[in-house]
Amino acid sequence: GSKRNWYGGYGLVENCIARYNEDRDTVRLPSATMGVFFMTTPTGLTAICRGCTFTGGHNPDDSNASLSTVALFAHGSANTAYGNITLDDATISKVFGDFSCISAAKVFKNSTINCEKSGSFSDLTTVENCRFTYNSNGQILFVDDDFTRNVTYRGCAFFFNITATTFWLQFDGASNKTITAENCSFATLDPSSLTELFRIRSSTDLSITFNNNVVDSLNLIQNTDSASESTIVRSFASNLYYALYGTNNIPTVTVGGASRTFAQWQSDESQDTASVAGVEPGFTDVVNGDFTTTATEVATLQAGVEYYSAS
Repeated sequence: GSKRNWYGGYGLVENCIARYNEDRDTVRLPSATMGVFFMTTPTGLTAICRGCTFTGGHNPDDSNASLSTVALFAHGSANTAYGNITLDDATISKVFGDFSCISAAKVFKNSTINCEKSGSFSDLTTVENCRFTYNSNGQILFVDDDFTRNVTYRGCAFFFNITATTFWLQFDGASNKTITAENCSFATLDPSSLTELFRIRSSTDLSITFNNNVVDSLNLIQNTDSASESTIVRSFASNLYYALYGTNNIPTVTVGGASRTFAQWQSDESQDTASVAGVEPGFTDVVNGDFTTTATEVATLQAGVEYYSAS
């Protein structure tokens, strides 16, 4: 049911360009996957995609990116889990599904992604040194509803090129999941748009680690419903937060349905005790991928931390 630019079993795809070229006036399919790895029984197999460019959304020269385009997909028969897959040094643009593989171990690194709609990375295990740009107003961005793997984001940059309210990551009906974000940067075009860092709904037995990150224009660190609060384990440390519209530019927190000041989050919840709030990080040029900062507090707080590099 989907159009594919290339389709293979396993191995290496290197330095290729995949484009979806149908005009929207003549499009025949509801979705397009630009690359597929498939084997009926892929257990233990390894697939690598390196140095490739994926451009989706109908004709790449057409600014109307209305097709549900996925850059890369890997699976076994009946959508059973693939083996190990790595996407390295990729440039991905005008996609909706980003990198929606079903895989036992999936590594995504050294890549740039421009996403036109909600991005779901349902089975990622490791994401390193990637830059994500989200361009769709009013969408719930970077949503993972009941994702099936434990995921670590390290040294990544997230830019929300939008003016509508949104949040970074949602747990909805998830259980027994672990997410870690380390040495990452978060910025928005509109300071009021990134309203929540995490949104947790009807989810239990979660483990969330958030360390050595820099977050600009965040108004709410976390929002959870009371029913799941007792089963959530958190570790927030050595972060820098800045909320333009917060009191003294400091974000608030909601825990178990109850609002907390940042000071209460530190004292009552024992979170972010070594973190800094209310200091503008001074990202140099996030629109063009430069997430270096001018705030001396960042260098002091996170000395030696390597952030996303546009190079």
